[in-house]
Amino acid sequence: MSILKFILKFILKFILKFIQILKLNLSKFKVIIPIRCFTCGKPVAQDWEKYNEIVNNGKSPKDALDELGYNRACCRRMFLSNVELIDRIAKFKNFKK
Repeated sequence: MSILKFILKFILKFILKFIQILKLNLSKFKVIIPIRCFTCGKPVAQDWEKYNEIVNNGKSPKDALDELGYNRACCRRMFLSNVELIDRIAKFKNFKK
C-alpha cells in the first residue's frame, strides 16, 4: 500500500510541476466536453456551442438536440449531463504548497 501511495504522490507532483512549467492559463479554455460520445464514438464536441446557443435562445434541450440531429440516447446524454466546471477550476491555477 505504501508503494502505491508513493507512486501516486510522485505522479501528482509531476503533473503539478508540469502545469507550472507550461504556465497553463485555464481561463482560455471554455469548452470541456468530450470529443466523442463515450458509447458509440460519434463526434459531439463540434456542436456544443451551437447547442448552448439554441438553448440560451429559449428552446428546450430536447428541441435543440433534435435540431442538431442527435437521436441516440447515448449522444444526447453527452450534452445533457455535461457540466462546465472550468471557470471554478481556473480559480485554483496557482499550485503552490
